[in-house]
Amino acid sequence: MRGDNPAQMGGVAGPAGGAGGNGGWRNGCNTCGPGANGGGLGGGMGAVSDQVAPGGGGGGYALAGTAGQSSTCCAGRCGTASSWPGAAGGVAYGAPDVATLPGGSGGGGGGYGAADNAVGGAGGGGGGAVLILAPVVDIPGRLLANGGAGGNQDPTGDGGGGAGGSGGTIWIRAFQVTITGQVQALGGVGGTTAVGPSCGFPGAGGAGSVGRIRVDAMMSSGTTMPASVPGAFACSGPPCF
Repeated sequence: MRGDNPAQMGGVAGPAGGAGGNGGWRNGCNTCGPGANGGGLGGGMGAVSDQVAPGGGGGGYALAGTAGQSSTCCAGRCGTASSWPGAAGGVAYGAPDVATLPGGSGGGGGGYGAADNAVGGAGGGGGGAVLILAPVVDIPGRLLANGGAGGNQDPTGDGGGGAGGSGGTIWIRAFQVTITGQVQALGGVGGTTAVGPSCGFPGAGGAGSVGRIRVDAMMSSGTTMPASVPGAFACSGPPCF
């Protein structure tokens, strides 16, 4: 249920989640390819630059995604001192009751570093959507719908970091719910960057938003990350599930 993140190619999303955007690259016309936008309703924006690349924008869901970090280049490297804004994070969407079970959204890809032909980091995929219906639910292990992490920038180049995908949705409905393990729908972290060659400072990717968790139960114990929204449990059955 967790978005994976292969290097440079956009992260694969969990079920119902949006895919991460590919990192920026140089295309056949010899121009700068921007990082691709993340998929989903709140996909983060891909980063654009013509020299030293900024970071991609984080995927949104319960909150807006975090914007990517800006990039700078000194006059000795780029002719004039220059800077490029980080890509915008994706928008918030959905409702706390998670009735439509939306998945998380992908992070935007980091920009292409034209100053030294450096590919941008990939965006992480959005977390998936999980629905559990049972009389009794006991979770001693891990139930995760986390967003994928953004790809790191090549520390020897000027590409931007990919952004994290947003967390997905978990909805549990039961008479009794006991959580002694981990139940999470967290956003992925943005890809990191290092100082590029000859005073280029590429930008890191933004973080993805948290997802949403809902627990409907007559009796429940344990905690989730983020905190769950309690729903009213009502049953006129049988059957109730």
